[in-house]
Amino acid sequence: MTSIRTPDEWIQQVLDGVAAGYDEEWVRCMFEEYTRKNIVDIALGEANYLSPDALAKRSAVNNKRITKWARTDSYKSFMDSPHRTRFHSPAFDISYPPISCVCLLS
Repeated sequence: MTSIRTPDEWIQQVLDGVAAGYDEEWVRCMFEEYTRKNIVDIALGEANYLSPDALAKRSAVNNKRITKWARTDSYKSFMDSPHRTRFHSPAFDISYPPISCVCLLS
């Protein structure tokens, strides 16, 4: 497999493979490889597929709408929503309780 730099290049490779007649197993392998490389970002909600320019343009286009929304009760509810908190899993918790050990050498 070749190294794919952006999601656009990756999806284009998948589409090219489908057009070339690669079977479903190949497509599944491509998705498996992609998610294996990006699973942490996907799980933590940090996967970002827009370029910085596209993000800036999107914010600029929606600036008036965002500003109006920020003055509403709906926005305040959204900001206080528990769904807005980051994904948390005990698997990523590195704070362990102190370990009590018994010294067997004495």
